[in-house]
Amino acid sequence: MDACSTLQLSHRMEQMARAVLLLPLVVSTVASLELWLPGREVVYRYETSLEAGTIFPVATVSQWNMTGKLVVQGAGHMAVVQLQDLKVSMYNGPRIHDTQVVETPLPEQASQLLQQFIIHYDAGQIIGLSVKAGEDEWAINMKRGLASLLQLDLSHLQSAAFISAENSHYGHCDVEYSVQRQSNEMLAVRKFVNFSSCMDFPVKKFGYVQKVCPSGAAQETVSSGSVRAYVLEPSGPAGHLVIHSIQADGVTHLQHFGVQSDSYVLWSWVGLYLQQQGDMVVPLTMKGGGQRVGLTHQVPGADMSQGRSHPSQEDLLITVAKILGDLADSLEWRHLETDRGMLHEEHVVHALHLLSLLNQASLQKLYSELEFGTSYQHETLRNLFLEMLPLVGSRDSILLVRDLMVRRTFQNDTAVQLLSSLPFSVREPSEQLLTDLEVLLLLPEGTLEHQAAVLSFATLVNKVCSVRCAQETLDKYVGRYLDLFTGSSDHASQMLYLVALGNFEIRRVLQFLAPIIRGDDTEYSLHIRILAAWATMGQAALQPDQVYHLYWPLLTNRSEYLEVRVAAFTMLVLSRPTLARFHNLMLILRQEQNPHLRHFWYTTLHSLAHTHCPCYSHLREVARNVARFIAEPKVRRWATGNYILDYRDPDHGFGSLAHLIIVANPRTGLPASFFLDFSSHAMDFSYNQFSIYVRLDGLGDAMKRQLMHAGSVNVTQLIHLLQQLEVPVNPSEPVHVELLVRLHNKAVLVHHANQSTLSTLFRVLNTVQLLASGGVHLNAQNIIVPLLVEETRATDLGTNAILKVSSGWLVSVRANFTVNPVHSSGLHVRSLLNSRTALMQYNPVMNVWHGVEQSVSIQVNVPFSLKASFNTTQQSIRFTVRQTPGEELGLVTHMRTAVFVKGVAAATELKSHCSSCPLYVSVMRNAPQPLLQNLVHVELSGLRLEMALLDCDHSYKDDDLATLIHHVIEHHKDHVFPAGSPLLRLAHLLDYMILLPHSNSCGLLARILPTGTQPIEVAMSIRGQRMEQLDTLPAGDSRLQVHVTRTPASSTSPYWDMAVLYGHSASLSKYKLTTEVTINNGHKMCVDVTAFIKPSDFVVSIFCPRSHSATVMLTSFSGHPTDGEHSSLQVTVHGQAAAAEWSAAWPYSACRRDLQEVRLWNSHCLPLTHACYEIVHEIATLRYYNISISSSNLPAWTDALLDLGPSRLVSALSSNITAHLAVPQESSPVLTVNGYKMVLGSSVNTRLQPLLINTQFSPVQRLLTHVRLVGSCVLTLHNVWTLDGANLTTDVPACYALAIADCSLQPQFALFIRKVEGTVLPLAVKMYAAGNQIEVLPTADQVAISVNNRTVTSPQEGYQYPSTGSNYVFRVWQQVDGLVRIHLQEAHVWLEYYGHLATVSVLGLYHGDLCGLCGDYNGDEGDDIAQVFTLTCPDGQ
Repeated sequence: MDACSTLQLSHRMEQMARAVLLLPLVVSTVASLELWLPGREVVYRYETSLEAGTIFPVATVSQWNMTGKLVVQGAGHMAVVQLQDLKVSMYNGPRIHDTQVVETPLPEQASQLLQQFIIHYDAGQIIGLSVKAGEDEWAINMKRGLASLLQLDLSHLQSAAFISAENSHYGHCDVEYSVQRQSNEMLAVRKFVNFSSCMDFPVKKFGYVQKVCPSGAAQETVSSGSVRAYVLEPSGPAGHLVIHSIQADGVTHLQHFGVQSDSYVLWSWVGLYLQQQGDMVVPLTMKGGGQRVGLTHQVPGADMSQGRSHPSQEDLLITVAKILGDLADSLEWRHLETDRGMLHEEHVVHALHLLSLLNQASLQKLYSELEFGTSYQHETLRNLFLEMLPLVGSRDSILLVRDLMVRRTFQNDTAVQLLSSLPFSVREPSEQLLTDLEVLLLLPEGTLEHQAAVLSFATLVNKVCSVRCAQETLDKYVGRYLDLFTGSSDHASQMLYLVALGNFEIRRVLQFLAPIIRGDDTEYSLHIRILAAWATMGQAALQPDQVYHLYWPLLTNRSEYLEVRVAAFTMLVLSRPTLARFHNLMLILRQEQNPHLRHFWYTTLHSLAHTHCPCYSHLREVARNVARFIAEPKVRRWATGNYILDYRDPDHGFGSLAHLIIVANPRTGLPASFFLDFSSHAMDFSYNQFSIYVRLDGLGDAMKRQLMHAGSVNVTQLIHLLQQLEVPVNPSEPVHVELLVRLHNKAVLVHHANQSTLSTLFRVLNTVQLLASGGVHLNAQNIIVPLLVEETRATDLGTNAILKVSSGWLVSVRANFTVNPVHSSGLHVRSLLNSRTALMQYNPVMNVWHGVEQSVSIQVNVPFSLKASFNTTQQSIRFTVRQTPGEELGLVTHMRTAVFVKGVAAATELKSHCSSCPLYVSVMRNAPQPLLQNLVHVELSGLRLEMALLDCDHSYKDDDLATLIHHVIEHHKDHVFPAGSPLLRLAHLLDYMILLPHSNSCGLLARILPTGTQPIEVAMSIRGQRMEQLDTLPAGDSRLQVHVTRTPASSTSPYWDMAVLYGHSASLSKYKLTTEVTINNGHKMCVDVTAFIKPSDFVVSIFCPRSHSATVMLTSFSGHPTDGEHSSLQVTVHGQAAAAEWSAAWPYSACRRDLQEVRLWNSHCLPLTHACYEIVHEIATLRYYNISISSSNLPAWTDALLDLGPSRLVSALSSNITAHLAVPQESSPVLTVNGYKMVLGSSVNTRLQPLLINTQFSPVQRLLTHVRLVGSCVLTLHNVWTLDGANLTTDVPACYALAIADCSLQPQFALFIRKVEGTVLPLAVKMYAAGNQIEVLPTADQVAISVNNRTVTSPQEGYQYPSTGSNYVFRVWQQVDGLVRIHLQEAHVWLEYYGHLATVSVLGLYHGDLCGLCGDYNGDEGDDIAQVFTLTCPDGQ
């Protein structure tokens, strides 16, 4: 054996010998089962440090430290413990520093910490704690934390590893032990506290938010850990093991937006190091008697200091009054705040906390001081207090609201606001609180405050019983509401109590409402059935079997009302269906005849397939599997659909959702009910939840009667005609309006209106209009706290740590409106938003808070003063806007991450320990930059436009913003909802900037402000002019002149003058826009835009040949007229349609057949049939564009823009640019610039297609047709293109057949059509309206027009009834090209007669009320059957 091996063997034998010698000591200590020997005293050096801070991008901390000694005296199965000679220190700044930190003695106010306390043991484990009677809870908690360190499970120390159950200030927890015997005869013990196993873990949670739907593994927002390292040595009598040292490390992490976000940390460290031990000399005694207390940490209530520094009611009132005064003063400011400290002040949330500490008498006193007073300041203070009061949540504040309601101090909107917000903010729900608030249910019935009280109380019952309440308490209130519902006879009361029952969120509501939903209980109306169905939405996932049994028969019953079937379908989807259930739905709906329900199915599938909402994640894959087999509908039924518009950031977990359900009225095809739900989620919390349900039945008929003066029109003739034809009459629907608003998934507002209440509303609006003529004053403030989450837990030291996520939004609107002698208005809107995420811990020794926070503040300021005057004679209007020095229009936003020290005397305390430490230290990677870094700074004619970075640390890269935008865009590509992707991208970007800013400290300031000392006025006058030929339709030129000047209020010399002239010449197909700006130094800038585009008619009926091209020319000039140096720019864009290629496929084959008949009548136009419509739309689309640009002396900034483009393209550019853009229908677009060719890709083609110019159909016209605000029907001898788009074959008879008529109870018009033989044209038409009849009858060589059987002798001059005035019942005339037009002004009907075909166009007010060959205009082409109703032919016809 070599020397090395001999040495190793010797070392191992030595270790074994030591272990053998140590084993009896362990056995001896274990046998005695005593941690502290009686009569012995052990003294330790005591050190502790608590820190709050960040790890990235740089380590920054806010910390406090304490040193001293700890004396422990054994006394049987207990130990007397005392902290002595304590000193404290504080620091705030970078973790690595050389700043001098000074220690000071323990403050006298914290002397309770030096009181002795007794720990009671059993086998080394604590079973109890005794403290001096009357000690404050903060001191007891710290002693609990210290005592929890001074325990070991002595009965198992001979094991190398074991798990023990221990009582500590964390509750009853499993503790993992690791025991290691060291070479120096020491015993090393490590303890790990398993927080997830703790019973009675001390934590207190409160918030205005709800847990978001589970989505697999929950995101751990807050995580904690604690490890304690003990070293035992055999230095006691007979080698008894004595604790030589203890080191306890605790940590609390806040990872608020996923693993890729910054984390905030609370560290706690406690060290005990043996200084001396020996026999007890002077026993420690507890003077004044003691009291036994539990070991579990007590979480604070409203008083976070737990007695350390509880302010008096007088001091609180002074502080609250000051905060309210500061808020009110800030609303007076007309400038934007740039001081970061003031900008990040969280006044709203801080005020709510202080108000929660006030008792009811103090709150009443504060309100009494604010109750009376008419000044702006006093009114603002009162508004702020009343906005905050229901958000406080303390018992005293709730009782004050109750008393104010009972005394009827407030009514209507103020009362509703107070009651609606009340239940969501309750901090300590209890059954006693329910008893105290029952009196609210006795408020006068039929009032808005009674409705709010009923809904609010039901929500409060749900909140109390979700925590703890007796079953009989819940049964009592649910039974009371059920009795009120069943005992109600009017719809408004039934609706109120039905919705209130939903606020209880109890499972048996579904069983109670099932007979009503099925329709078994005929006592209730269809509307109540529908409301009952929607009220069970929250139970769908909880009771899937009951949902299936109730709703599957309703869905498959095709005679059931549409919205009942839609609700049934929705419930079946929400009831956690399997893939088989989805396939069954697909098979059922594949045979469905109702196009609205089919479209609802299609939009539901595609919405679920693209959703990222955690609540619907379990349905996403199932929907994707089924959606592959569902074809897109040929006609999108936008009036009925299920649209989920949402996003969820894949890296950080936050997101937003907007869910829209629309259900149409089957008779009209128009939307009848809307359900919109909006919410946001972050950190596994759902907030900002808001939903609204609106039902609008009968409003269309009411609007139609109002607009068409139905009661004053003679309809006897029309009624007789329709009765003669035996045409079914459509009865008008009664007005039935429902409004239901929910917050946090609880109803807070319900309203029902019928015809009588709607008439009352119109009278109220008229009264308001009359009052406005004398002047209206408005001073309104609104406070919203959309997000508030508080979580309080203990640290290893026994102090309190708090996670707080809050968002407070204050909006102030002040306005004055007067009418005489001119319209004058002053408006000031100011918005303050502060969002904050903080992790902090209380330092009771020095009565301050140490923490780390991320804060985002946004401030918007809009001061506005406007005067308006009208001159009807000159057809002009003049606006004057006044700007005052000091007024700033714009916004400022700033975000920062900082460590802080807060408290009443925080500045003094911190200064005494660290003279150079500020209260707030921003976390910055780089050195601070200048406060403002200008991005844009322009001064022009007395105005300054500023855009600057505010206090940015520049710790981000230049391409971070581009990366962020790319990240956002990539997650939002395809959505079934129109314009869904852009909306989601904007919401995602805004949330990203607010919740997870890319910079640790940065802001943006954007504002417009006057530069001078005098007020400035901007005046704009608008004058319109239109030239018409007498007795014809307005078809002449039109002009619009706009003149704007900016002038100091005390001068007549303008800063600048701008003149704009817009002209339109119908005869030349020309549009012209000229702008000229003159500045007071003589500098001029002129821009001239001329466009040659053939205008399309408002109601298009046929497609006549026209030049399918357009030209737009832009010419600009900038400079001094007398100066040779000036810049100019000329741009010409010429668009050209592609050459028409008539193939043999549809639609060209079908249009050829339609065209043959038209050409028989010598027409060169395409008929408005479905096939020809598609062709004309394509051949009128301009797909080829030639662009030429010439310029000289352009400003220098244009070079910077060019540098952003591709290098080859930049090299190809010059002062003269020629470009060509081709956008084919199928392939990729091609752009050629000065010979440089670029293929843009198919995705660009998709974006360009909607932007292409169409010379036949204007964008406005396409929009009106798409949303069905205007509908057109085309009739020929053998075909009808109905209002709903059906193409039907029919033969027009020789007797007048009903083409289209208003078949309501008050019909406005009827149009008949018949075939004529042996004439120049084959069709004759006859229109009936307001007791008159207009007939257009072709003869052998011309067309004869007659009114009431009297021939119109001058058809080109036309005929109007009444004969004078701009308002008429009808007007008929013939154009030069032979086209005959009839316009029913009051009925809103247009007829165009071409001889071989006729088109009739109507407003959307007629949906569902029409009959005849053109259909009923209900959006469903499937029920258009071209039924012929024929009048009896006169003799000889």
